[in-house]
Amino acid sequence: MESPGLPFPAHRAAYEVAHEDGDPEGAGGVLLITFFAGPALESDEWARLHAVFAARQGYLGTRLHAALGPADFCGVEVVRWSSPLMYARALQLPETADAIAALPFAGRAALYLRL
Repeated sequence: MESPGLPFPAHRAAYEVAHEDGDPEGAGGVLLITFFAGPALESDEWARLHAVFAARQGYLGTRLHAALGPADFCGVEVVRWSSPLMYARALQLPETADAIAALPFAGRAALYLRL
């Protein structure tokens, strides 16, 4: 979708908070922001991945936004970790790889340092 005045495409959609736990907005740590592309976000597979992350040391909280209608991204997730190291350690677990592989939608993730 072309965006007037912007040199990149915009992905416009309405979202609602579908899940929240912990302290995703607290001070410090890093934010993992993931955009999920697929037909629908409601799935046991997302809950399985969330459970793996939530049980790990360094996990601080999640807020999951689900699209209310047609959208390029069926969901947007913000996860706060205490540090990049703790997130990297969670990614090294076999159960994390299994949970990611089972997702019925693709994800685009980036890790951001909070200042």
